[in-house]
Amino acid sequence: SVLVVEPANARRNQSLFLARALDIGDRPRFDVQVRAENALRPSDFDGRSLVILNEVAPPRGTLGDRLQQIVSEGSGLLIVPGDQQTATWPTEWVKRLPARVGPVVDRTSAAGGTLAAVDYSSPIFEIFQAPRSGDFSTTRMFRYRALTGVPDSAVLARMDDGTPALVE
Repeated sequence: SVLVVEPANARRNQSLFLARALDIGDRPRFDVQVRAENALRPSDFDGRSLVILNEVAPPRGTLGDRLQQIVSEGSGLLIVPGDQQTATWPTEWVKRLPARVGPVVDRTSAAGGTLAAVDYSSPIFEIFQAPRSGDFSTTRMFRYRALTGVPDSAVLARMDDGTPALVE
């Protein structure tokens, strides 16, 4: 069960492609629900295997407490900061992040960047370790956030310039 949380003033179809990409999966099958941040209730986190914050700051108060509880109990949390400035996020969340989120890197003039290294031993990528199971090096990323890992974090994927692309 996946919950995608998007901004109250989300762009038209902001989470459409993310939800459709997850809908393709059938082993396991993903049950994807999208909620606006201003419509969230603590019970929306119940039974979730994964929560994706799609350009939304981690919640404060009762919602934040409930989200921290399910993450501590083993639920996954994927943060897609977009243009969000993490400096304004609640301190308790910033301390939990496996990386410091830096400025937007714009590589549109250089035909984009690619993933150059992927940790196929990670559960996120292990399905792709068999031959002809996916080639991440052909995917172009034109804008992304600079990440700097913190102690005890693991870099699961790196960009072609060596910077972290996915950190846990």
